[in-house]
Parts: sequence; structure tokens; C-alpha cells
Amino acid sequence: MSIVLRNGKIYTSDSRMPIAKAIVINDDIFSYVGDDDSELWRKYLGNDKAFEVYDLNGKTVVPGIVDGHIH
Repeated sequence: MSIVLRNGKIYTSDSRMPIAKAIVINDDIFSYVGDDDSELWRKYLGNDKAFEVYDLNGKTVVPGIVDGHIH
């Protein structure tokens, strides 16, 4: 199963592209991070016929924050 998040502000933590507009996740692996052009992200779906597309309507997505600080 593939998941597409599009039309959003996706924080990447990458100084070369701090904000992406779309991502494709295939089997828990990020296979595309970039522009929201559907011709681009559709290529990264591969042969997977089962995928879900979520329109973020401009909302922001940030990675999960894990605090490894232990006392």
C-alpha cells in the first residue's frame, strides 16, 4: 500500500529542500519528496495499484520528534 500526501507544507529537515509540497511512501519507505506535480509523484507509485492520496489543503506536516534525553 502506498500513501501520497500532497498540497501541503512538509518539513523535511534537509537544508537543500526544507519544505516539500508532496511525499510518496511505499511500504514504509519515502520514495518521493518534492513538488506537488502529479506527473512526478505518480511515477514513484511503481506498480502499486492500491494507494491513498491525502490532500493536505496547505496544512503543515512535521516529522515525529523523539527526545533521546534520559536522566
